[in-house]
Amino acid sequence: MRVPFRDAGRAWDGADCLGLYLLVLATERGVALPDHDVSYGRDALAVVGRVEAEIASGAWRLVAAGDGAAVKRQGRAFDAVRMTGHVRLPSGELVRGDVHIGVVVGDGRVLHTEPSTGPHVLALDDPRIAKRVKGIYRPAVLW
Repeated sequence: MRVPFRDAGRAWDGADCLGLYLLVLATERGVALPDHDVSYGRDALAVVGRVEAEIASGAWRLVAAGDGAAVKRQGRAFDAVRMTGHVRLPSGELVRGDVHIGVVVGDGRVLHTEPSTGPHVLALDDPRIAKRVKGIYRPAVLW
């Protein structure tokens, strides 16, 4: 099933990167994580703050830090891959931050979605994303 990209989407008929991660966890693991109703397209700076607060709260554990080549074999299925993303706000301002998320699907690969590509699976060391990868995190419910 192909899920089209939709900003702030949280359903199979359209999801952003966080929405896709939440859908995969709910469907495949029966795990529901809190959804903070964030929108990259409306307030990317708030998203950056929310990501930092979630990590600082201990709700997520760092599994491995580094680019895609460095962390490729360290994640397990359903871990989150944190990546740098670029978001253009309605004002036209371009915001860059570590706000993009994908889900480890095993064998050093990540499923993620973006407006320009929709959902797809890539190796973590694929040149298209390797330098964007900042680390792998595991939500507390999967420890």
